[in-house]
Parts: sequence; C-alpha cells; structure tokens
Amino acid sequence: MQLKRFAAVVRLNLLLQLRNPTITLLMTVIPLVMIPFMEPAFKSMLLADGYTEATGVEKAVPSMAVLFAFLAVQTVIQSFFHERTWGTWPRLEMSATSSGTLLMGKALVAYLIQSLQAVAVIVLGMTLFGFRPAGGVGALLVVVLAFSAVLAALGVGAGAAAIASCSRSSSGDGRIRLAMFHAPESKLNPLTNDGLKLTRWSCAESLTRLNADGDAQELLATAWKRESETTWRLTLREGVTFHDGTALSAENAAAALTFAATAAKPPRVLDGIQLTAKADGKDLLLTTAAPDPLMPQRLSSPQLVILSPAAYPSSADGAIDPVGHGTGAFILKQANGSSGATLERNDTYWGTKATAPGIDVTYVPDGAARANALRTDTADIVEAVPVAQVGNIDKNLLHEVATPRTSTLYLNTRSGPFADPALRAAARNAVDPAALIKTVFEGHADSPVGLLGPAVPWAADLRAWKKETYPGASGAAATGKVPGATAAGSVPAGTAITLASYTDRPELGEMVPLLAQQLEAAGFKVTQDVREYNQIESEALAGKFHAVLVSRSTVLDSGDAVAYMTADFSSSGSYSMSGLHDEKVDAAISKAAAAEPGDERRKAIMAAEQAILVTGAAIPLAHERVIQGEASGVTGAQRDPGERALITSATTVKK
Repeated sequence: MQLKRFAAVVRLNLLLQLRNPTITLLMTVIPLVMIPFMEPAFKSMLLADGYTEATGVEKAVPSMAVLFAFLAVQTVIQSFFHERTWGTWPRLEMSATSSGTLLMGKALVAYLIQSLQAVAVIVLGMTLFGFRPAGGVGALLVVVLAFSAVLAALGVGAGAAAIASCSRSSSGDGRIRLAMFHAPESKLNPLTNDGLKLTRWSCAESLTRLNADGDAQELLATAWKRESETTWRLTLREGVTFHDGTALSAENAAAALTFAATAAKPPRVLDGIQLTAKADGKDLLLTTAAPDPLMPQRLSSPQLVILSPAAYPSSADGAIDPVGHGTGAFILKQANGSSGATLERNDTYWGTKATAPGIDVTYVPDGAARANALRTDTADIVEAVPVAQVGNIDKNLLHEVATPRTSTLYLNTRSGPFADPALRAAARNAVDPAALIKTVFEGHADSPVGLLGPAVPWAADLRAWKKETYPGASGAAATGKVPGATAAGSVPAGTAITLASYTDRPELGEMVPLLAQQLEAAGFKVTQDVREYNQIESEALAGKFHAVLVSRSTVLDSGDAVAYMTADFSSSGSYSMSGLHDEKVDAAISKAAAAEPGDERRKAIMAAEQAILVTGAAIPLAHERVIQGEASGVTGAQRDPGERALITSATTVKK
C-alpha cells in the first residue's frame, strides 16, 4: 500500500514540476549563457596558478553547474510553498500517506530534476565549449549524481522544515483551519448547493435567517410586511457595504434576486415561484405570480445570498464570482478550485467583528483523511467525521447533532423496472433500515419514521403511523402504515437494476453493497455504481440509474419542507432523481405551498409526505446525525442542524 502511495506522490510531484518548468529551464540555460563571459576570468586565474595551457572552460563549466545547482535548491523549497498555495500539500498532510512517504517521493523527484539539470549543463558545456573532465566522464557522472542527492535532500529538508514552521505558526495565529468534506460543485455559484459554503464561512449573507424554530429573523433585511397576497415589502439594513466597497441598496438587492430568478438554472428554493424584484425608494418590493406565504423563510436560503453587482455576469448563463463580493464577517480572497479557499477577516463588517483573522479551507473528500486531520491537529474544524472513525478519535473533540438530513433511496419512476409501482413496493419491502443503521452508522442515526425525521419534532404526531418506523423490515404495504400504498409484486427473474450513490459521504458508499444484498435477496440483479457526487449528479437527474441513494436535508433550502418536496417530487422539480409525475402528489405539494405558516401548513406538509410515500418513489432509510470535529482550543463553532452556519464572528482558535 505504501509503495502505491509513494508512486502516487512521485506522479503528483512530477506533474507539479511540469506545471511550471520555467525556473528549471532557466537554471539550465543561464549558466550556459554565462560560461563565455566567465571563461576569460577563469583562464587568468588558472594561468596565474601555473596552468599554461588553460582555456578557462575547464573551470567555467563545472563552476556554473555547481553554482546553479545550489540555486536550484531554492526551487525545491519554493515548491512546498507553491503546493501550500495550491492546496495540494495540506491535502497530502491530511491523507493516510505517511510523512516519510511524502518526503521520500518529493526527494526522488527533486533528485531527478537536480541530476538532469546538472548533467544537462555539463553535457552542453562539453558540446558547445569543448569542456573535457580531467578524471573522465564516468567519474564526473558519479560525483554529479552524489552531489545532486545531497542537494535534493537539503532542499526537501529545508522546505519541509519551513512549511512545518509555517503550519505551526498558522495554528497559533488564530486562523481557522477548516477541512470540508467535498469541493464546490459549481465553482462556488451560490445558486447551487455551493451557497452553503459561503454562509458556513460567514462571507455571504441572505436577507433573512432562520431561528431554531424555523421562523424568519432579520439579517440584511430588518423588517418585512405582506402588502397583498402576492407582494412583500422589505426594509434593508443601513450601513452595509460589500467587500468591494459597494454599498448595499434596494437596487442591487433587487438585481441579485432578479438574476437568481431568471438564471438559466434558477436555484431550487425558487422552484414553482415566479419572483419579481424591484426597488421602491429604499425598500425592496417582491412580487410573485401566486401567493407565497413563506417568502421571509425562502429569502433565508443560502442560494439567495446577496452579492455585489460586480459578482454577476451580463448573461443569464454566465458564472457568478463570489470572490471579494459578499457582505459577511470574512472576505473570500481566493477560491482554489477543488483544493480549498482562503478568507480574511472583514474589518469593516456591519455586525460584530470576527475574532479570528482568517480561515484556511481545504477540501478533503476522503473521510479517513478528515478524521486524520483532526487526530494530527492539522485541522481545527472538520466537517462530517465518518462514524467509522469515531472510535479512533478523542470523544471530547466530537460533537453529534440530530439533523433533518435523511438517507433516502430514490427509485426511477420514469423508465426501467421501477416504473412499475409493484416493483417499487417490492424494493420498499426488501430493504431493512435497522440493519443499515446498526452496521453502517454504528447506531449514530435514527430509525426512519418518514421523509422528515426527529429534527422536525412536530411531524411525528401528525402521521397516521405516529412515531413508528417506516418502512420497517416487513414493509409499509404489509403493515398498512401508509394507507393506499401499493402492494408488493413478485420480482421477475433476472430483473436488472443499477444502484448509484457517491463517496463524498462515506456512509452512503458503505450502504450500497448492503442495500444491494437486500435487494438481491428479493430477486433483483444489482449493479453498483459509486463515484464522487459531482460525477453522478447530472446522470442521476437525467434518469440514467434505476435507484439512487442520496443524503438530503429536508428543510435545507427555506427551512420548510415544501421547497424540498417541490424540488424532489413535484412534476416540475429541479432535483427529481425519481422523475415522479403524480397528480395527487402535485396537488398535495401545491396545497402545502399555499398554506399559511403554522398548524395548517404543517398538516398539509404531512399529507404531502404521505402522498409521496404512497408512490414508493422514495424509501427513507435513516435520519442522520452530523458528527462535527473541533480541535482542542476551538470555541464558538456553530453546530447547526440546518447545516447553514459553521464559522461565525465568535469562532476562535487558541493553541
């Protein structure tokens, strides 16, 4: 295993060297250019020492080779800092690869480059200037290779020491080192799930925010009122400036919401909402085609953060640039693709100034690597520690919170075997959530009671089956828990299905083979397809899989389950991996969407949940708990069940 990791480190470092070979080339070319200029001086020195036949080249060539070989050591040292900037070195440190393997791999690449550079200078010196080593070419080659080995070791050792010192400084200067579980899906486009990263970093803000009960509270908007069934008026906070110095106004807030509503792919939270935004003096006026009683809650979505006008492109399908364009306590300074991001404190923040001077974000999709980052103190805050790693970490560093996130199996109702409701019922009856929770989650999850879990406490009392588990090992149809559910049919021999999921949440990848066994026991022939999320999302939405196992926050977008149900199960839903088209479901969701917040809306939501479960398009398997890692010395990190907040102005790191 270590040999494979060593080879991977060598390949990575070769690629990084090829990424910017200019310096190495210059270290080879410049000494050759200097040799003719140095030749006369060296000739004079040699003649003075009694070498009457000296030309100067016999000293100029090896001297330039040695000099620039020493200078090349600096290149090796700089490579560590380049990797730190690019995010590759922190990710390697957090991986399961040992420090020795990392340094040996880097040393080998440095040795090869040092050797090639020195040999190139000497060979070209022989070719261009007639240099001939006194002791023979073979002896010189041995000396060069030994010399290069010493220099490579020197460069790698100095670089590693410098980075280690820098890392120690980073962990002691109050900056927050954050390891997140997956990279941005859409280059931090806030109209997607990437909006969550912006709010979790406290660099971008929405007009409202939600309290623990799901009620809208002020943020960039300080007041709002409903002027008619379809019109809302909002008062904006005064004295707010974007990170680029632009003042927040009703005009640019309206422009931001208009861009979101008219984008080529509008955010999920606006599914079914025809939103029009305009300035009315200092106020923001919002109009919808149909009544929307949930507008204040909807405006809290991370997908509707308000950015500076400079962040938005001129066309609806252009890319939004969040770098330096938010209003939050931290300024997003760099977004380094799939590696990480760098944020600095906003000293002109309208609210409470952040205690921490900045945030260094690293994306670490591998769950074991994230856990290792917490154990080795290379990260201060770690997202989503896998349950499999809990036993290997000091329990004082782990914090477990029940969330509205549910692991759910979506069945493709558009095509394939699961277009048949009876086969969906057969799959529903085949799965055993209890076994999955016991083995995969090791008890760190709650039994599925429906689409909405215990983090939505009012839901249980409004269900026909109350707090009983759904569907259970014996199936919903067999127990009558869901009135109207289709009875399971027999599975024709050889019925082939593809079961897909993603590795970003390790528990899902672990569930897939167990689910496959359960489904195969019922007669299905299962092919498994497990990849990173950004590799399967488009295929899943296009209906290329028969079943998709996903982890979904049921109140993520607006703090209200209607948005989730609309996106996932309505005929027009933008996140419909089941491809469900059911008139009763559409009617139930529409009724819930039109209901006023409170008991009426809650009852309508639960009626919609039952209508969805009756179809068998979704099978809830486990209500998840998030396990957040916080190093010793971390205070003020948010443990948010809604997964919207993480680092705030109050978050500090003390070592």
